Amino acid sequence: MVLTKEQYPLIGHLDATPEGVSLEVLTDVNANQVHQKKLIVLTKLDSCLKKQAAVITRRVPLADWRASFNPPQDSWWWFLEAPTHRLDRFDWFWNALTVTSLTASLPQIDYNLGRLYEDLEQSDKARTQYRLAAQGDLDAGYNELARLSIENKKYSEAVSLLFKGLELVSEEDKETRYALWKNLGWAQLEQKRYAEAETSLREAISFNNTQNQASAHCLLAQVLEEKDAAKSALTEWENCLKYANPRYPEEYEWIEQARQRIDQQKP
Repeated sequence: MVLTKEQYPLIGHLDATPEGVSLEVLTDVNANQVHQKKLIVLTKLDSCLKKQAAVITRRVPLADWRASFNPPQDSWWWFLEAPTHRLDRFDWFWNALTVTSLTASLPQIDYNLGRLYEDLEQSDKARTQYRLAAQGDLDAGYNELARLSIENKKYSEAVSLLFKGLELVSEEDKETRYALWKNLGWAQLEQKRYAEAETSLREAISFNNTQNQASAHCLLAQVLEEKDAAKSALTEWENCLKYANPRYPEEYEWIEQARQRIDQQKP
């Protein structure tokens, strides 16, 4: 959008460029500020400037002009700021996507899009992007796709996806290996395959990343309870409570379970 003479009747002549238009608008406000007879027109001009803030801040070097003209602080029109947008909180994603576009493969971009859609609570679109990432042999894509399958009670589907992910993940990628083993143990627990679930969850815990392994402890506690290993289960409930983060929905529920189990053991 370009600012026009019709929008700003105080200006008698304007350059053809957007920069020239905006600069004359700003200097014109300064020149006419003291003329009371033009107060009404200036008020309209103020309103137009504020509405055009997003355009002006994108197309005009206001910081450079301020350095040249040294306007007073109360001349707000020299200090316009772009309005914030409700999606600005996803700047992390767009920044990551820009870097990824230059350094990574298309499956990684699909994976990042899946994360974005989950943040926007659009699980169907997230699943589509994770599926594309998995089709590109991205291990993390298989993991996230499997996690969504578990949440939808499709446990056999999840197990199959997780084994494919484990075939692809590198030995050095401990974070993804942990997530794959943890989710495999989760799916096996839901299938009542407790011996296999215990093996998978202990494998996840072996990566010794206590900051992120709360889920594995919470799940292992449930497995051990099913195997009538109450003492061992209590130890895992204590670890669950110690490391769990209530910001994660499933861990929030497991925190309450852990508290109940621990309280039951108190004299």
